[in-house]
Amino acid sequence: ETTQPDPLEIKIYNTLGQLVYHEPAANANATVTKTIHLEHLATGLYTLQIRLGDEMINKKVVVKK
Repeated sequence: ETTQPDPLEIKIYNTLGQLVYHEPAANANATVTKTIHLEHLATGLYTLQIRLGDEMINKKVVVKK
């Protein structure tokens, strides 16, 4: 039996709940390192949402210019 890697999805929302960044699901079966360029976003507070399979993690991100 072969196990499939869990799909990984990354989203970033502004304080109004609007989606400002989305990276579609990719398969993750190991440690993932990802650089996300946020230069296009205004200074402020954002929510980073990472979904891996059935798990979801939300973290606050501050963009300063």
